[in-house]
Amino acid sequence: MWLHELGGLGSFGGLFTEYRQPRPSSWGQWRFGLFAGYELATYQFEYLKDIEKGGVYAALDGDHGRQHVLGYVRVRNQGVTERSVVVFSNFIPVGRSFRLYQALEYDTEGPAGLGDPELTFFMINLNYRISSVVGIQGTYHQGRSLDTRSIAEDVIEGRPVAPEELDGLAFESGRVRIMVRPARNISVWAGYGNDRNNRDDPTANRFNLGASARRILGSPVDLNLSATRTDRGEDSYDSLWASLGYAFGSRVYVSLEYRDTLSVYHVARGDGGSIEIRPNSEMYSLTSNINLGRRFSLLLELEFLDHSDFEERRVMTGLAVRF
Repeated sequence: MWLHELGGLGSFGGLFTEYRQPRPSSWGQWRFGLFAGYELATYQFEYLKDIEKGGVYAALDGDHGRQHVLGYVRVRNQGVTERSVVVFSNFIPVGRSFRLYQALEYDTEGPAGLGDPELTFFMINLNYRISSVVGIQGTYHQGRSLDTRSIAEDVIEGRPVAPEELDGLAFESGRVRIMVRPARNISVWAGYGNDRNNRDDPTANRFNLGASARRILGSPVDLNLSATRTDRGEDSYDSLWASLGYAFGSRVYVSLEYRDTLSVYHVARGDGGSIEIRPNSEMYSLTSNINLGRRFSLLLELEFLDHSDFEERRVMTGLAVRF
C-alpha cells in the first residue's frame, strides 16, 4: 500500500484502517488513519520482515483540493528505532489565482538513538496567477539525506558510527520563475535560482530561459526547450534540455529527449555521499506511451547516457492498469 498523505514514508505492506467524518463541517471533512506492517523490498514482491513500520495521521480535506495533514511514522529495525518522524503537509488554494503547497519532516530522535531531534526536510511551492497571461512560481527546499538503514545496522552489529555519517548529505535550493502565455498552446518563462548540492559546496546562481509549444500550428507535434546558465564563481557552465513529442492518433505518443548536463551521485559510506555535476555529459532518450484501451497503457523507454569516463544504456517498460 501507499499512503499519499505521508509522502515517501507511506509505502508498506500490512494493515491499514481509516475513519472518515460522515458529515463535513464548515472547515471540511476529517479523516483519521492508522497503519502497521513491514517495509517493502525495492523492485521486489516481498517484505523486509526485520523492518517494521507503523504510524497514524489526521487529515482535513476542504474544497478545491485543500488538504492539511499531520502524521507520525515510526520505523524499527530489529528492535532499534531507525526513524521516528512527524510529518506535516498542506495544500491551500485561494480562488483560481493562488496555490501554496508545503511539507516537512521532523525527526523526534536521531537514527538508532544517535544524534539530536531536528528538522530533516522542508519545502514550499507557491504559484500566483497575476493574469490570464502572466504567472509567477516560487520554490524553496532544504534538508538532509541520511542513510538511516546503514546507521541502524551498524548499531545492531556493534560497529562504530562516524559523526560524518550523522551529518548526511545537506542540500538547499530557492528559485523563482515568471511564465508568460502569449497564446493558448505556447508558454515562455524566465527564472533565477540559488542552490547548494553538497554541504561544503559554494552556492550556485542559476539563470534559466525556456519555451514550450503544444500542437504546433495544429499538428500533433509538441516542443520544449530550456537553457540554463550556472555560475559557481570560477566554475560556470551552460546546459540545454530539449524534448520533441509526436502523437500518432489518440493511442500512441512518442517523445525524443536530449540533455547535455547530468548529475552523478557517489555513494561513500560514512559521509552521506556526494553529488557531482557533469556539464560535458549527454543523455538521449526515446519514450513511447501506448494506450491499449480504457484500462491498460504500455510504457517503453530507451536511454543512452554518455559520460566522460563511462556509458550507460537503460531499457524500462511498465504497464498501467486503471480500475
